[in-house]
Amino acid sequence: MISNLQVTQTGAIITDPIQVRRMSIPGANRSVTSEVTFIKSEVLNREFMYGSDLQYSAINDAEYELTLQSMTIGHVVVSFRVVGSTLQIVADQRMGFESDINHPERLIHEFRILRQDDHSITVVIERGSPTLVTVLGDAESARERSSWVRSVNYVADGNYLMFESSIEAADGSITEFMESLFPRETLVPAGYVPLLADSALEPLAERFRFLSWGDVFIDIPQQGRVATRAANRYLLAPNQIITWYVTPNVPDEYLDQVRTGIEGWNRYSQSMWGRNMLRFNGKLPDGIKVGDPRYNVVNWDNVAEAGAAYESQASDPLTGLQSHSLIYLPLAWVNIGKQFWKAGEFSDVSEARVNALANHIEKRSYLSSKLAISCLDNGLQHISLQARQNPDQFARTLLKGVLFHEMGHALGLAHNFKGSLSFEDSNPATFSTSIMDYNQYNIERRAYSSVESADGPLLEYDRQILSVLYNGGHDVRESDPVVPACDDDEADSRDDGVDPLCLRYDSGKEPTVQMQKALRLIQDETASIGETRSLPTALRDIQNELGDATLVTTVDQAKEKIKNLATALQGTVAFYTVSGAQSLYYMTKANLLSLYIFKPDSLPETYVESEMRARVMETVKTIAAMNALPQATL
Repeated sequence: MISNLQVTQTGAIITDPIQVRRMSIPGANRSVTSEVTFIKSEVLNREFMYGSDLQYSAINDAEYELTLQSMTIGHVVVSFRVVGSTLQIVADQRMGFESDINHPERLIHEFRILRQDDHSITVVIERGSPTLVTVLGDAESARERSSWVRSVNYVADGNYLMFESSIEAADGSITEFMESLFPRETLVPAGYVPLLADSALEPLAERFRFLSWGDVFIDIPQQGRVATRAANRYLLAPNQIITWYVTPNVPDEYLDQVRTGIEGWNRYSQSMWGRNMLRFNGKLPDGIKVGDPRYNVVNWDNVAEAGAAYESQASDPLTGLQSHSLIYLPLAWVNIGKQFWKAGEFSDVSEARVNALANHIEKRSYLSSKLAISCLDNGLQHISLQARQNPDQFARTLLKGVLFHEMGHALGLAHNFKGSLSFEDSNPATFSTSIMDYNQYNIERRAYSSVESADGPLLEYDRQILSVLYNGGHDVRESDPVVPACDDDEADSRDDGVDPLCLRYDSGKEPTVQMQKALRLIQDETASIGETRSLPTALRDIQNELGDATLVTTVDQAKEKIKNLATALQGTVAFYTVSGAQSLYYMTKANLLSLYIFKPDSLPETYVESEMRARVMETVKTIAAMNALPQATL
């Protein structure tokens, strides 16, 4: 594709690429201009994939101390053409329009031509794509003040051209991107037939929830031009393995949790196909940058108070085949439990930070589509009593659990918020049919046999959908159960009624029954849910921790005891009443969905709609009538 790549840097030669990346103001000695010579016969009249990834940014929310971090923005099919003195990269956008003639082109890039002949064309790369400004936010802040290129790299194996670009917005914020170009056949083999994430065209999409890039218009034999969506997945050949890395800033003490969080999915491929499908290769090699489409990366961030993790992936919109995925994972996941028990509560800022991050992402788009963030998991919902009893084990278990969940998205699994319907107090081992639910920590920690191990139970929904995505469904037998499923769209939908069983962070076959049990944990000393005992019992344990009063010999010792007792009491009561997914507040709020009109056929035969509504109303009335904690707790 490229016969010669010459990189010339303005002013002094900067050998350390980190120094270049950290420059926030373009100008003399700070920008990179590159001459790239393309072979005309290799680039003209050929389809390419143009991709972009957000690496780092100064886009922030000062109120909540949030900074928007790395994510994969995605790919688009493009082609090259010569127009006058420029070489253009354009997307015909045919996939975005129902009409086969009305699909206005979009200019992705325009490079100034330095020279050309019948064989080659040499251009200069000196700025980022103008299409990237929409990632910056609303119209005012998204206005570009300047743009420059920080590095250019060409990899002959696969014909990858990659360049790191920066945009300074009107408000002064800096956003850093990795842009990439490579022939479409590098990713998509000739004749590849996609799996459609469309129940109208693919029966399996009625049973399973696949991730996709979004709606596209394609021509289907015997059906004509239709709007549909392709399921995202890797092209996994029989002898192939999907490799993953983590950014070098990760503390060594957490490398084992990153490894087991990633390789935990091998339990499924081993059980069905006798081989591993994933391998963690450790820290990202020197010289490899976040956003390189050849590398799947966990971008570790040593930010202590970012309350969410998320996954994003880049795929060919027409086939769903993925090049790579990025997972943003902050240190905050390790600190969640420590922060809660240090103060006995979450701060208002902590609670608001996740919503602010969601709003930041919601405001941004690319090529008229929303950014494809598969998941924004709220770490505050996972607080547990175990965080106080064994904070290190809690932190490591939670860290690998969230990474296990995000890896499911990277493999093409959307959420399944009905996974936890399989949980029963009498058999806590069957905590869920899917790690793609937002399962409560108290039950989800059973996803691994131990803190150190990648082994654990095979969850039936996840086993089946992996077989469909990567083995044509040959491991799903007719006798296998049809496992219930629902995703974000269904959980948030109010059209034609609601599905009262499609809830985030719930647990149990009947969520309204679990809500009543959450109330009984406060009222009844003998009550329990799984391994969670009643609030009176938990408070008595704290009282027993005080020890022998005769050993307290100074006023300072007494003050320290009182302070620790107050914090423990406050945190424990908050855990049962208002903090986290298992609290009475969250369980009641989630189950208010049962007071809406139900979707037709949303309930299996064993459920009684009137009884569900009655349980919710009874619980709400009891809470409303309370003017003090129940006697057992007092």
